[in-house]
Amino acid sequence: MVNGNPDSMCDVCYTGGADLMDTWNRRWQHKLDDPDLYDKNMKVSSIHYLDARFSNICNFKCRMCHPSLSSSWYANFLEIYGDTGKKYLDSMRVLDDNAIAKFSDKAIANLEHMNVAGGEPFITADFFRLLDRISDEQAAKMSINVTTNLSTLFYKRKNIIDMLSRFKTINIQASVDGYGEIGEYQRTGFSSQKFFNNLDMLTQMTRKYRHIHVNL
Repeated sequence: MVNGNPDSMCDVCYTGGADLMDTWNRRWQHKLDDPDLYDKNMKVSSIHYLDARFSNICNFKCRMCHPSLSSSWYANFLEIYGDTGKKYLDSMRVLDDNAIAKFSDKAIANLEHMNVAGGEPFITADFFRLLDRISDEQAAKMSINVTTNLSTLFYKRKNIIDMLSRFKTINIQASVDGYGEIGEYQRTGFSSQKFFNNLDMLTQMTRKYRHIHVNL
């Protein structure tokens, strides 16, 4: 990569000879000349694309991760870094108990696409608070991309995929580094059996909902 030669493991980002940035640039080309998007001072008047990471709440403690992205890392971080680690954790704070309340109805109504990650969004209350703010009519015009560790497909006993099915297109990215002994060593909290069970359930639901796509 340093020499300008794409590595074979990155082929997915070079499909059709285009990298991922070009793909997204093409997708949002229609916004470049939108007179209602921003003024001459580049002040944005409305949000059309929301990239949200509501918190670091996560039920996994992955070896390559960090407390900024996983709340499960706190205890080990203190063991490793001592007082320095405590100062870092003390500097982290919750900005708002209900961040979604800060979005106006007008701001949410203008959304065309939403990208959500975490932490783990499928166990994060703010993610579902946002879904509740989006009407069925608006959801039918929106696309949504969610990155999840696929540890659960239910929130408060409700099927998350059924909840997401209202959207125009849904892309679910299952984040996984391996399975079996290696996968469970890399990700503390990861269960190969649970992952494959949820993946099977997700695959079955893509047959029911043809507008839902799944990537690993």
